[in-house]
Amino acid sequence: MVRSFLAIDLPDRQKNTISQAVETWRRYRAAVRWTAVSRLHLTLKFLGDVPETAIGEIAEACRQAASRHRAFELKLTVTGIFPSLKRPRILWVGLGPVQEGALHGLQQEIEQMLEDAGFPREKKPFSPHITVGRVKSGKNLRPLIEEFMRYEPDPAPFSMDSFTLYSSTLTPRGPIYRELERFVLAEKS
Repeated sequence: MVRSFLAIDLPDRQKNTISQAVETWRRYRAAVRWTAVSRLHLTLKFLGDVPETAIGEIAEACRQAASRHRAFELKLTVTGIFPSLKRPRILWVGLGPVQEGALHGLQQEIEQMLEDAGFPREKKPFSPHITVGRVKSGKNLRPLIEEFMRYEPDPAPFSMDSFTLYSSTLTPRGPIYRELERFVLAEKS
């Protein structure tokens, strides 16, 4: 079995912007496991454990979806917390399209192509975000959350012209991601 997911990688500028903010948030010494800058991404679909023999079928569905969509621009938007401010578990930075509907259209196409190939559709609605931290306990959390929610990400748009199928191996030091295949979208018109 291969634990896998589909994701959009962030350009270095956006990764560095988030990384600098994380360094500021670390000073609160809250019980948060921060995401390593190399692992910052937007998950389009988490596939979970799939048989190795299914990777080819997943890749083919993704190639078809990529061929039907043009490259588009994204931007960092807001910060947020899942599931709620009262019960914080995940700290995230949101992503939004510069052209309305482009990101959701691609994600829904991928969802449909994979459902047609026999993979279950995601039950939760798509909420484009980058997980920047996972809360381990409430220690020193309130002051961190106050600053975190005031953070305004760099809104500079960046081009999204591909997405990637990754395998993920869980280790005590965090997951190790390995690129299985990158899917390039059609060029912007």
